[in-house]
This record gives sequence, structure tokens and C-alpha cells, in this order.
Amino acid sequence: MIKNKKVKKTLKILTPLVVVLFISSFFIYPYFVGKIIEESFKGVEESFKQNKNINPASSFERSYFSSKGTLSIDLPFELAKIDQAGSLKTSLEGAFNHLFLTSSNKLIIQGFKELGIENPLEILIKGNYGPLAGIHHEFKVADINLEATPKRPSSLEAKGVKASLTLGRDFSFKKISFDIPHLLKREGVMEYKIDNLQSLFYSSSDWGKIDSGLSLSFDSVSSLEQNFGPGVLDLTLRNIDAKAYQDLKPILGSFLKNSSNQAALIQVAIKAMRVLPRLLSLAPILEISRLNFNTPKGELMGHAAFQLKKDDDVNFSNVLDLFNAIVDLRAPKGAIHEMILQYQKVGILMKANLLTSTPEQQKKVLDKEKDKMEKEAQELIKKYIAQGHLKEEGNFYSFMATYQQRKLLLNGKAINFGELMPDLGIPGI
Repeated sequence: MIKNKKVKKTLKILTPLVVVLFISSFFIYPYFVGKIIEESFKGVEESFKQNKNINPASSFERSYFSSKGTLSIDLPFELAKIDQAGSLKTSLEGAFNHLFLTSSNKLIIQGFKELGIENPLEILIKGNYGPLAGIHHEFKVADINLEATPKRPSSLEAKGVKASLTLGRDFSFKKISFDIPHLLKREGVMEYKIDNLQSLFYSSSDWGKIDSGLSLSFDSVSSLEQNFGPGVLDLTLRNIDAKAYQDLKPILGSFLKNSSNQAALIQVAIKAMRVLPRLLSLAPILEISRLNFNTPKGELMGHAAFQLKKDDDVNFSNVLDLFNAIVDLRAPKGAIHEMILQYQKVGILMKANLLTSTPEQQKKVLDKEKDKMEKEAQELIKKYIAQGHLKEEGNFYSFMATYQQRKLLLNGKAINFGELMPDLGIPGI
């Protein structure tokens, strides 16, 4: 009874004190958060002022629970490593909530017209930095029209582009997505049109492993007077050692930096080979969970998985023993026939040293071999069916390939890869 009285007395004293402290912090900490944001804003401006070629200008308004600011800079193309006269006019507009520690910002960049982008680039940035920090930081752009024409005979046009980038608590990558309603690519005499291209790439890191994935879809692709689509591809890569990946990143950066230095590249390759066993030590798996692709001959469907079995000592001498794979594919008969013809065409052009010649020169040579290629393609398909490498299912061919313990099986029968390819009379082909 006495103890209960003491507890009640203590609670009577502590409860008002806790309430007062809570209310005080509720009204006091937004003031200090606002001060910190303002000082940070000014610090960014001062850092830009260190460069005499950049003239930053800023404004900042702070109230008790929120603040907003604008920072503008004029960045010459020369400083942005762009080999062209002009400058990028950049403006950052920020709005901050001191109570919930959230921010909503807009980055506006003008001056891309000389680089092929007609409209100003607007990037929307949202972030959460309070107790719920790490949910996401979002970067979004919308309605971008891009027209790039490099010095070589090629060009790229993209209309109405939308993109979104999401980062985690420590600004680590989480996901990026693109939505391109119309894309036109020209390369010499070749032209490719893609309608409603959508892509999503994501990555997560938990328990020392990195999992990532790619989802890609489009309504149609037009090339060489042929139309393909719609198409869908879903791909995942799982169980990559996160620590090894972090160690590999600077090595890859060094590879790009020394791409023209052969001696340095050898050293970089040696460093990468030391990291790769750790990178692959957690039984990584690459899986194509969905592949659907409409061709002029019909729909191609399939899935595949490639995996290294878990081993504490992955090295280049035992990697083939640990490697497993399965590929299951169902394709229109016409598409398989066309694929074999394309393989034959490449072989003929390679033998004639015409791979980089004009389309007119290539057509002249290929027309002479047309009947021969057609006959050989039909004979090869008959051979595949007789050997059980291809199964007929109405207007489709199907096959399942597996690789395990250094053995390649096609529809359950052992096979050497060289048996599948026609002899083109070219060393190594």
C-alpha cells in the first residue's frame, strides 16, 4: 500500500514534467531545425562562391515550422566538361517542414537547347530526414524532349520522357524508372522506332547481400520494315556479396579511367579477379522470370535461370563445376528459321570481309547465296528435329536446355554446343 502511494506520488510529479518537456521540445526543436537548414543553405552558396566562374544568388525565408529558399547558379559548359559554348542556368527551389523533417524541392536547369533538349529540365526532389528517414528520397523529371545528333551519322530522338530515381537513407541507390512514349534511333541507314518504352531497375541490400532486378516493356519496335511487339522482360540478379561489390566499384572506375593504357588495364584486371570469387561466394542467381515477345511470325515465350552453387572457395578452376543453368524457350517456327538465316548471313559477310560495307554491297552478295541459305536452313531444322534438339508444337518449336556438372543437355539429351551451329568455314565460328 505504501509502495503504491509512493508510485502515485512519483507519477504526479513526473507526468506534468514529461508533458512540459514534450511540449517544450515540440515548439523548440523546429526553431533549431530551421536554423540548421538555413545555415546549410548558406553553406552551399558559399561553396559555389569559391569558384570565380560561378555567380550564385540565393534567397531564404524562415518561419517557425517551415522555410523555403531558392539558389541560382550559372554554370559554364566548360566547367561541366561539355565541349560547347554556353552555360547551364540552374535554380533550386526548396520547401522544408521543420516539424516532420520533410522537404520538397524543384531543380530547374535551362541551357540544354544547344545539347538537343528543347525544354528546361525540371527535377522534383522529395525527402524525409526525421524519425522516418530512409523511407525514400525521390528525384523525378517529366515531359523531356531530347534530340541528340552527334558528329557521326547517327541521331536520337525521344519525346515526352519521364524518369524517377529513388534513393535510401544514406542516398544509396534503390530504383530508377523511365517512361518514353516515343523513341527514334538512327544509325547510318538503319532506323529504329520504339513506342511506349517503360523500364524499371531496382536494387536492395540486406544481410550483406545485394538483390537487383530489371523490368522492361514496350508496345512496338519497328526496324527494317518489320514490326515487333508488344514485349515484356523481367530479370532479377540475387545474392551478390555486398562488401565485395563495394570493393569492386573503385576497380571498375579505374578500368574506365585507364581504358587506353594497356599496362594499367592488366593490373586492374588482376585486382578484379581477386575480388570476383568473393563477389560470387553467396550462390548468386540470374533469373529471367518472364520473356514474352511478339515477332512478325508469332509470339516468343520463355524463361531462364543461371546459378552458382554456394561454395566457400569459388575460383576460376571450379566455377564450371558450380555452375547450373536452365533455359526453356518456345518460339514460332518462322522466327527460328529467320534466326538461322541471319546466322548464315553473318558468316557469308564475314568470309567476304563485308560486315562493315554498305547495305547495297551486302545485298548483292547475299542475293547470290539466297537459295543456298534457304535450303541449308531447312535441312538444319530437319536435322534438329530428328536429333530431338527441337520439338514441334503446332506452329512452334520448343526446347529446354540444362547445364549441370559440366554437362549440357538439350531436351534431356547430352550435346556439345558446336553440334548446334552450322559450319560456316570460319575459324572459331
